[in-house]
Amino acid sequence: MKLEQALSLGKRETISLVGGGGKTTLMYALGRKLSLQKRGIILTTTTKISDPEPSPFFHLLVSKEWNELKVRTSESMRRHPCLLIAGERLPNGKLDGILPVWLEEISRMDGVSIIVNEADGAAGRPLKAHRE
Repeated sequence: MKLEQALSLGKRETISLVGGGGKTTLMYALGRKLSLQKRGIILTTTTKISDPEPSPFFHLLVSKEWNELKVRTSESMRRHPCLLIAGERLPNGKLDGILPVWLEEISRMDGVSIIVNEADGAAGRPLKAHRE
């Protein structure tokens, strides 16, 4: 069974990862597996993640400017089955995420099939709980 079938994924889906521990690892694992089966896989975050080492399975795009990011995303999808998109590189070795409204725009772009978004940060803690 393909991963898409196991997760009941349609032609256009957004997966939001939340909770404590393992989100970034899961995001990369999903991106790697899904990009073997189809194109238009977008990995991103609306929080912060560690700046990854270069990888052969995704192409990294970083920009604080939506128009630039949109053009680069569209062009890069033609050459790479999986993209990692971030807003900016921070001095602390992290990537700052994109604005949630950009996520909505990306989901409507031609060629995008699945978005995997790390939707909340756990600040390295293994467990999270909601407050009042």
